[in-house]
Parts: sequence; structure tokens; C-alpha cells
Amino acid sequence: MKIRTLLTAAALLLCGCGESSQRQDSGPASSEPQAVTSQQTAENGKCGKGLSWSLDERGKLIISGDGEMDAAAAGSSPWQEIKDRIKTAELSRGVRSIGAGAFAGCIHLESIAIPDSVKAIGNSAFEGCRELKTIKIPNNVSEFGEKVFWNCEKLESAVIGKGVKELGYNTFCKCRALTSVTISQGLERIGDCAFEYCTSLREITIPDTVTSMGYNVFPAGEVIIKGRAGSAAQQYADKFGHSFKAV
Repeated sequence: MKIRTLLTAAALLLCGCGESSQRQDSGPASSEPQAVTSQQTAENGKCGKGLSWSLDERGKLIISGDGEMDAAAAGSSPWQEIKDRIKTAELSRGVRSIGAGAFAGCIHLESIAIPDSVKAIGNSAFEGCRELKTIKIPNNVSEFGEKVFWNCEKLESAVIGKGVKELGYNTFCKCRALTSVTISQGLERIGDCAFEYCTSLREITIPDTVTSMGYNVFPAGEVIIKGRAGSAAQQYADKFGHSFKAV
């Protein structure tokens, strides 16, 4: 009987079926540290050659360094996984561009200060930023994409710097709270539907540097257009049934 018991115990040890062996097979409990590391790296990273980003606990996205921001396809910004936590954005003076789609879908972004170092803003850069209320485009911005502020439904005021030559297709389309737009001398073209569905916009002054205006730039008949007599602004107003006031 004793011999049989000893043989059974020896077989269990050889097969590794004891309690201590089961603990070893399960391996180290590494999933929890990996999850923490993943969460930490998701709150900072690179967003262009020479540029890095981080998000603090207050929801401020800080972009620092010196260089141009990468363009982002729809739903693929560097901070895509945590974009709903972004409330404000701070760009260092070394940032030279805001990439296409960079802040698209950041529905809680309330404010961003764009430094003078920025020279280009890509397509749909702020598309769907529903909480953004004011924006000022610096004078050094000369490249300005399409649909930049499309569907920023709480945007109330916008200042366009003198370096911008064209407001492209759907630039401010569906910015239904927009009431104040300041356009600097230097703008040359206003594209199709640039201010379409901006239903709170009552008047706008178009500088005489503008020589071309597309179709459906403003909601039909709802905006008083101000500008130089005989300018492209008056021609547009006459063609599409808007009131015009010479200034």
C-alpha cells in the first residue's frame, strides 16, 4: 500500500499537476501593468516631426516643439482615443501648421489660441468642434483649407487674418451661432457655401480685395452685405438677392 502511494506521488510530480506547478503555468500577472502603461502613453505622443503632445488632467492639450503638424485622416488624429476629454488647446510658438483633421470631432474643445508661427491650417482642422465659441486666425496664416470650421455650431465670432487669400468650400458652413465675422484686407476669394446655414449672421463687410465669390456663400436673403460700390460683394448681393450697403 505504501509503495503504491509513493508511486502515485511521484507520478504527480513528474506530470506537474501539483498546486505549485499550476501557479507557475499561469505566468506572471502582467495584464494590469500593461493596461496602466497603455493608458499613460495614450495621453502623450508625437504629432509631427519635431512636435509632441500631451493632455493634462484638466483637459488641456499642449502641443510643443518646432515643426509642422501631421495631417490626420478622418478618425485618426494622434489623440483620437481621448479626444472627448480635450477642452482647451495650447500651441507653442514653434508650431508651424495645424494639420488637416487635427481637431475634427473634438466636441468638447472650447478654445484654442493659434500662435503667429502657424502659417497653414488644413482641411477640416476644426470640423465638428461643437463647443468652440471664438477663433482668431493670425496674419501669418497663408494656407487655409476647406471645411475648416464646418458644423462648429456654437462658434459666435471669427477674425480672419490678412494673410488668408481664400475662404474655401464650406469654411463656416453650419456655424449657426455665428454673428460676427471680421475679414481683413487681403482676402481675394470666397468659395461656394463658405457661410451657408449661418442663420444668425445678419451682416458682413467684404473687403474690396475680394474679386471672386462662389455660389450659396450666405443663407439666401438673410445677410446684409457691406462693401465698396461696384465691387464683387455688390455683384454677388445683386445676383443672389441680398441687401447691400456701400461703405
